[in-house]
Amino acid sequence: MGNQPCCGQPNESSTEIAGHQVTAEELEKSNTDTPTYTDPEIEDRVAVPRPPPPEGWSSVPVPVQQPAKAPPATTAPIQQPVPAPPAMTDGAGGVVITRVTNPVQQPAKAPPATTAPIQQPVPAPPAMTDGAGGVVITFETKKKEQKNILFKKRPLGLGLSKSLPLVVNNVLEGKHAKELGVEEGWVMTMIKGAKLPDTFKDAKQTLAEATEVLPMTG
Repeated sequence: MGNQPCCGQPNESSTEIAGHQVTAEELEKSNTDTPTYTDPEIEDRVAVPRPPPPEGWSSVPVPVQQPAKAPPATTAPIQQPVPAPPAMTDGAGGVVITRVTNPVQQPAKAPPATTAPIQQPVPAPPAMTDGAGGVVITFETKKKEQKNILFKKRPLGLGLSKSLPLVVNNVLEGKHAKELGVEEGWVMTMIKGAKLPDTFKDAKQTLAEATEVLPMTG
């Protein structure tokens, strides 16, 4: 068997590099062929030979992984503290509590009072008397005025219409109505302060009953 290694034992003339058996001749040859390098900071040192890679291996530089740049840190905006309101204190250092009251509701102004126009009283007709004092008959003139005429005797001396309203269509000369100033065209409206009835017959009867108490003259 000579000097052959047995059962995987290494030869004395070989060297194991990175799991491979390298002979002394290969090692010497790689030392003479391998370039040397020097420390750039220390030039006076002896160049140290770089061991060659094992046979069948190639020296491939491994790129250095640059660490990923972290994104710039973003800071949250600083919240400015809200200043607290100044403490309400009295002279002795106590706390002053202010009570808020509701505003006083002003009462709504009432509209100015409106006064109704004063009704002028209608003058009452003169007192209605019996036969000795006379009878008051009210007429409406052509000017729409009310005239109260006091008749004191018969005959009246009036000629009246044959239907309502009772219009004076004739005033006899020398008679009582003429003496009192009654005029044609006047309208009889009331007898002794009462309105005439709604019918011609009743109005004539009311006039006859009111005047029959008057004294009869020639």
